[in-house]
Amino acid sequence: SIGFSGETPSLALAASLSPMTVGTLKALWPTLLAPGARRWVMANIIDGAVEGGAFRAAIPAGVLFADEPPAALPDEALRLELDLADVSFRTVGDLPPMTGVSGVAVLSGATFGVDLDEGTIPLPSGGTVEVEAGAFAIDDVFDPAAIGSLELALSGTASALGELADAEPIAALSPYGVSPADLKGTAEAAISVKPIFVDMRIDPSIMIATIATRNRSRSTVGSNFLPNSLVWPRRRAR
Repeated sequence: SIGFSGETPSLALAASLSPMTVGTLKALWPTLLAPGARRWVMANIIDGAVEGGAFRAAIPAGVLFADEPPAALPDEALRLELDLADVSFRTVGDLPPMTGVSGVAVLSGATFGVDLDEGTIPLPSGGTVEVEAGAFAIDDVFDPAAIGSLELALSGTASALGELADAEPIAALSPYGVSPADLKGTAEAAISVKPIFVDMRIDPSIMIATIATRNRSRSTVGSNFLPNSLVWPRRRAR
């Protein structure tokens, strides 16, 4: 139902979502409903399926169509849950998209997050990196300069993980004179990226990333093919 007693309309709505493609979800998502989360989905989820979900809204007057975003939106005011299967989506900068992702996307109040159960990252070289688990979150979809986070547990060959880690905007190997092809054996990596969003688009000039690695083969260059912890941003030589 929609109320018109306030300065802007209020909204009360509950619905269950039947299985559909990501393309259908994009077509059905109204532009005025959680516009920040909608923009991220439109720009970054490429394809896949929604196996089901639920939506509930109890948005008070003064939020929809308001000139300024609300200072805070209670979790109970807006909740969207989507069960994702075989989804492909973009993450940060030039990092290759993830494919075959399964997990759950949740919009709760102003917070939007995706919990990943599994997935694969195909690389330009033809190699792949396995996503063992992960999480992506935006702390406030109403804030045009929101803070986000991306946490990934990865495994694969050391060269594949090195190729991924050397992609922009992280570029972790090049400053050390190491090429992904120099790396041998297999390894695991935990990547934590905290980007800043400007209109739901990541600004790579103001982000922090840490990478921790553990090798599973002595044939890999050094005891760790990357320093145990890398923090971005670094000062680059001019």
